[in-house]
Amino acid sequence: MPTSATTRSDATPKITVLGATGPTGRHIVTLALSRGHDITAFVRSPEKVAETALREAIEGRDAVISALGTPASPFKEVTLLSSATKALVDAMKAEQVSRLVAVTGTAGRVAVSSSTS
Repeated sequence: MPTSATTRSDATPKITVLGATGPTGRHIVTLALSRGHDITAFVRSPEKVAETALREAIEGRDAVISALGTPASPFKEVTLLSSATKALVDAMKAEQVSRLVAVTGTAGRVAVSSSTS
């Protein structure tokens, strides 16, 4: 069970960040801590996330920020992010946490031809 440095009567926002070790997640955690928020960094491989672990990570929290990401694959359909998000929403309902911010992005490459005709 995550521990908290503040009490429930404190007005400090209690936020769990999923994907806290990725580039976006690290930025979110740094910014939130600099603003005095009480942060629980949830760090796990998305394919290994169990609902029990999610529930423990969000228990008593005010909000969840998901910065989960998965590598894109041109060879197969990637459903890991949608599966992890469904598990997260189910855990949030069970723990009565109603605020979710989900941040994700996909990078792409564009081939640029520099022909002079």
